[in-house]
Amino acid sequence: MKGYDRFAKTIIFCQDINHAERMRYAIAKENGDLVAANYKYTMQITGDNDEGKRELDNFINPEEKYPS
Repeated sequence: MKGYDRFAKTIIFCQDINHAERMRYAIAKENGDLVAANYKYTMQITGDNDEGKRELDNFINPEEKYPS
């Protein structure tokens, strides 16, 4: 990922909520420097995640940097 624009917004489709959390964790681990600067760098946006659902509008908005 570090060879590309690490702030390009990306959607990753997962099999289930557990898979989504594991993917969020893996992306956060690979981009620890950006997560340390702002924990919203990578977020899980699923039906059971209230914080992620609140951030959906920010994800959709191209002017908002976070969540990426």
